[in-house]
Amino acid sequence: MRLLNILIAASLPLTVAAAQDGNWKLIWGDDFDGPRGSAADPAKWVYDTGATGWGNHELEEYTRDPANAFLDGEGHLVIRAIRSESGKYTSAPLKTLGRFSFQYGRVEARIRIPFCHGLWPAFWMLGENLREAGWPTAGEMDVMENIGKDPERIHGTVHGPGYSGPKALPPERGFQTAGGLATISTYFESIGRQVGSSSIWITGLTRS
Repeated sequence: MRLLNILIAASLPLTVAAAQDGNWKLIWGDDFDGPRGSAADPAKWVYDTGATGWGNHELEEYTRDPANAFLDGEGHLVIRAIRSESGKYTSAPLKTLGRFSFQYGRVEARIRIPFCHGLWPAFWMLGENLREAGWPTAGEMDVMENIGKDPERIHGTVHGPGYSGPKALPPERGFQTAGGLATISTYFESIGRQVGSSSIWITGLTRS
């Protein structure tokens, strides 16, 4: 596993830091501080679009429509899932593929997530070489996933060759929300030391 990318699901500021001489130095970040209704910074973010199911039988179509992803004018990026009168669902995932990557470091985001059946907000990383190597060879780290049917559990998962899907790491991937995020942080710090060579892209918010 070498290169990774992150998706989120309703976010506040996002930062990436690298350790230098034992101290952390900010190397990338986004405070989403543009005017209300504006799009995320195109120098930092790109979109996935289409209605392919995305490997999870997702019903929505991903778009670039500002109704699905916009800044609220108060330092937040809002990702909104919309159901039209015809019953069609739309949403938006943002990512930093082709905009930013790094090899070693620490990624942090403040995220407020919705919950109900059918939603699956997530903050995750994929290999930057995904198009060439394919999944799961390129690697995937799911920093945070919250499945709507189980809103009190946060999932953190690592996928790679020989340990993907039902065989992903750790075997017990769910963390109860009480103290769960701290547990996930500790787990991924440990995984990061083991992987070592991971180079990471960032992707931002998706709501499915």
